[in-house]
Amino acid sequence: MLIGIVKNLDNTYEYIFNVDNKLLAMHVTEYGFELSDNDYIRSLFNKLKYNKDNEFIGKFHNYDVFYDKETKIKHFLIGKEEDYGMLFKYNGSNAYLYSGKGFENIVKKFIILGIVVVIAESGLLLHNNALYNYNINEDIKSAYSSELIDEIYSYDKMDYLTAIECIHNSDLPKEIKNILANEDLLKLVFSYYKGTPLEFTSNLKFHNINIKDAQTGKVDGEIDGYYDYLDSCTLHVNEITSHDRNEVIFHEFIHMLQSENSPYGYLLEASADLMTKEFYKLDSSAYELAVDNLKLLINIIGPDPVMELLFGGNDEKFDNILKSNLSVKDYLTIKHHLKISAAEVSYDKEYHDEIRQILYRLYSSIYKRDIYDDPNMIFMQDKNHIYGKDAYVRDDRVVLNTSRMNDKEEIVIITPDYQKLIDLGILTKDKSPSKFDQCEITVSENIVKIKVNNIRSRFSEQYDNINHEIAKKY
Repeated sequence: MLIGIVKNLDNTYEYIFNVDNKLLAMHVTEYGFELSDNDYIRSLFNKLKYNKDNEFIGKFHNYDVFYDKETKIKHFLIGKEEDYGMLFKYNGSNAYLYSGKGFENIVKKFIILGIVVVIAESGLLLHNNALYNYNINEDIKSAYSSELIDEIYSYDKMDYLTAIECIHNSDLPKEIKNILANEDLLKLVFSYYKGTPLEFTSNLKFHNINIKDAQTGKVDGEIDGYYDYLDSCTLHVNEITSHDRNEVIFHEFIHMLQSENSPYGYLLEASADLMTKEFYKLDSSAYELAVDNLKLLINIIGPDPVMELLFGGNDEKFDNILKSNLSVKDYLTIKHHLKISAAEVSYDKEYHDEIRQILYRLYSSIYKRDIYDDPNMIFMQDKNHIYGKDAYVRDDRVVLNTSRMNDKEEIVIITPDYQKLIDLGILTKDKSPSKFDQCEITVSENIVKIKVNNIRSRFSEQYDNINHEIAKKY
């Protein structure tokens, strides 16, 4: 049984299993699974334990409470004995990806000096109470013949075609198989797995993929569904939900595809909603404000850094963009805010607005002008405009493809008001394209495209006037 996942600073992982009440830890790199380093695993678990340098901060019921300034963990002791159940209850954050209320904290996420540890309470108790002085290599000698070990070492790199095959070979209902096996989605996601440990850990997700009822002992309230990193091949979905049940299934499936132990809870939930709409044509309003901010973020920096963070498990590119273009205060604030689950702040408009204002400043820093001077951005934030309706992670508009942004920019107007465009001088009276330097206008059916052949001309007085007028009218 998988009881813990550790994401290391170098984007490798440790997968920790309980094999007959003994810990089996496997290190996962872009080359596959191998035994974890004994000393590293022990030192990591020691970070979760009380030590004599911890500061006494007071009494809580019968407990002496100590605080570790390095790990930010509170420790609860009676005499010299630490209560690991209390440590688990009052530290870390809920690691389940879900929406709703009344969820038991059975799996927690701890961030220890940048290392993300997701662990079940049973795993923490097993290690600290029973096997503190364990030796991995000694403990697993008798387990080498187990089916688990054989299975782990048999895993090869998985590609999207193998994932699709696993879905079709599963016991899922046929209609669910056919929809989950979305080649466009899986091909995109696996392109971000390439060269990462996720090419191997995806085996744990797709072999034996299944759906279980969400209301099975872990829930004391109303939720539609959830995803548990430690039950990696299972989508937990309530039989009776407040949303379309298929929508919940697809939302949890996106969570399954996301990289393990990502700390960016805000983006995890927003992207699951956005991609459910994009790939499965099911619209959810569970995280509407977070989705709006995700669209804005994608339109500012392009989809690639966001996808690499969410599915490749690497936030280096994303982090560098923020750090290079924001003040220290804005950088620290948005990093903090994006690590809070969207489920916790779903209706907190001020919270979402603060993120949005920082994103506006990010745009200004990158493009050296106000966001309101860019009609593309104005259109994108209008839910009634085609840009706003269809701003997705696969968005291939020229303005989002940063590798091409130095060459051209394009504005597309769907079902235009031709008279307004004639009044603006963009079209002639017979609806033919007007001629502008560095600007090519085409008209076909109900679409008008304005293509700028040199990005610098976007700053020209002529082109800016057109942009401002279009923004006002549309």
